[in-house]
Amino acid sequence: MHDISSSEIGMTREVWEKNDYATLPPTGNIIDIGANIGAFSLLAAKKTKAHIFALEPIPVNF
Repeated sequence: MHDISSSEIGMTREVWEKNDYATLPPTGNIIDIGANIGAFSLLAAKKTKAHIFALEPIPVNF
């Protein structure tokens, strides 16, 4: 199980509640490099029909 830190909670709020990433392409490809726990990738998948590629090199963040 992934242990959620306060920084991840803040990042998730930034993406989902504050809408800091409101401008997304409706289609195409979105590459999330350093995806962490995937908050932005989930938002992009929910709000677009784009293909999402999420890359996270640190296994503990999965």
